[in-house]
Amino acid sequence: MNYPLLNTRYFVYASDGVVTNPDAFGNAWFVQKIYPVDSPLAEIEALYQVDLHQVAIVDTTQFNYSGTSSLLGGGNIDLLVYQPNYLQYEASVASDGLAVFSEIYYEKGWQAWVDGEPAKPIRANYILRALPIPAGKHTITFEFKPSSYIVGLCYYLDLLTKV
Repeated sequence: MNYPLLNTRYFVYASDGVVTNPDAFGNAWFVQKIYPVDSPLAEIEALYQVDLHQVAIVDTTQFNYSGTSSLLGGGNIDLLVYQPNYLQYEASVASDGLAVFSEIYYEKGWQAWVDGEPAKPIRANYILRALPIPAGKHTITFEFKPSSYIVGLCYYLDLLTKV
């Protein structure tokens, strides 16, 4: 069984110690096709039916992905900066494509930009973050900025000014 999701690079076995996972996909990759489904359950079931290195499963009832369902652009994508609340990638893609990231999709705080312009991630493969990328060379940035943190920080700073 292969475990490509979330970039699982190693397994620890009591008998064998640490074993490298040859099926790990890496931090991000471009897919060639979209496999549209109509429910979260169908999304989970499809995980066992497609090659996740080539295909992204998207629940089209929750995510309005306007890209084509096949023949997306292939390309390269590399992680340049990794911090717990900030990720930066560099991508080069021949034609419009969909990048899948080995990161949990969490819409309540993660914000995305492509070349400094706001972008809207979608969920792929039930749990991962995906982002449409236009043709060309681009810098992709993800930053965790939940509104609850900003509200709390403003409240805290307001308290400090009253002391």
